[in-house]
Amino acid sequence: MNKLCWIIIPLFFTVCCKKDKEHTGKYQPELLVFDSVITTTADDHGFFNFEPPLEAGTNWESPYDFYNGTFYYRFEVTDYPTQQTFLLSLCIWADIEGNWDRWKETCTEQVPITGEGVFTSQSVPETWWIMNDPVDFSRIDDFDHMGLVIWCENYKNLSDMTPASNSCWEEKDNFLPLTLRLTVVAVAKDHVFSGWEEFI
Repeated sequence: MNKLCWIIIPLFFTVCCKKDKEHTGKYQPELLVFDSVITTTADDHGFFNFEPPLEAGTNWESPYDFYNGTFYYRFEVTDYPTQQTFLLSLCIWADIEGNWDRWKETCTEQVPITGEGVFTSQSVPETWWIMNDPVDFSRIDDFDHMGLVIWCENYKNLSDMTPASNSCWEEKDNFLPLTLRLTVVAVAKDHVFSGWEEFI
């Protein structure tokens, strides 16, 4: 291998990896929260859980304010049993006491999924639905988990872990297993999203 190759190859890997490093280190105004192809089945009970990227810091209110910033989320749905419409939302669970005797929960509005394809949305965490008290974005290490939640078109939860009156679990075979690429990007208040082309 000639000397030129020894120069070009490291340069290639530096350029290819630079984009990810820009969005995963501590104290960045634009944060890649999650990006992966996932498959969720009936064994997941209508949820898919993931952990926040703690390498990005444990305070998401300072020095950059993500709580009053904007979360951008992209669902690239590639496979499920039917083309029936369903809904997806993102949630955070924190400060769980005992055996789920009490906890904090916050969720985005549901995004309609009308078949296989790409669906995007955005919202500000300060406006999300909350249970009990707001989730504290200054204590990310106290998040139990983040997650994807599946809903039927009638806004009932596709889960056998919720009361029957609020569940549409009997329709699970229409939607599960579900395969999609989930990408979530948080942009701090007063900062601008660089665009999906930076992440996809």
